[in-house]
Amino acid sequence: MYTPELYKDEDPESIRTFLKENSFGILINQTNGKLCATHIPIELEINADGKEILQGHISKLNPQAEGFAENDQVLAVFTGPHSYISSS
Repeated sequence: MYTPELYKDEDPESIRTFLKENSFGILINQTNGKLCATHIPIELEINADGKEILQGHISKLNPQAEGFAENDQVLAVFTGPHSYISSS
């Protein structure tokens, strides 16, 4: 993903803080040749090997789930704080 230098943040602690504060993400993968996306809570955790991983859950009934067996490449997108401002 192209990110202009102005918006790049490669500081690990800053990224960890952002993920903790904005854990509702969009999980994207390819299933049956099509892109699929689901909004889910995704949390930063540490696995048994001490490696940081993103952890989330979708239902087995979600058609997107079968795509993980076909291809282990996924994209998780997190947006920052946001809100709706009514025109009235």
